[in-house]
Amino acid sequence: MRKTTAEKMGIRPSHRGYILNVSEDTVPEMDIPFGVLEQELSGKFDYLHLFALAPGDLQLHIPKLLTHLSGKGSLWVTWPKLNPVADRVLKMKHVVDLGREFGLIKSSPISAGAHWSAIKFRYPDNTV
Repeated sequence: MRKTTAEKMGIRPSHRGYILNVSEDTVPEMDIPFGVLEQELSGKFDYLHLFALAPGDLQLHIPKLLTHLSGKGSLWVTWPKLNPVADRVLKMKHVVDLGREFGLIKSSPISAGAHWSAIKFRYPDNTV
């Protein structure tokens, strides 16, 4: 049996989550457990997720999202998969480099549905 995108991301029904810049048709594809997603970015979260199209999206949103990330939480960054017709503006290198600038540790990237790639970041264990 294939894992859902939410299972690949380690999202559990007990988590508190928030997604920024996602299209409404993408969330159902992810199969996030009911009750996980909040409508407002307030307090601390176990799961934060940014959908980004350009490096500027990362620089604009990651600092604010990190103020809401719990110490053991994960920040997922998702960007469009390579389009063979046009060059992708945002590449994994941009995502990884910026995560490191903020002192985050990355995991292996995953496929987040048919059109997106994603990577998880977290704080180092001894910093939070």
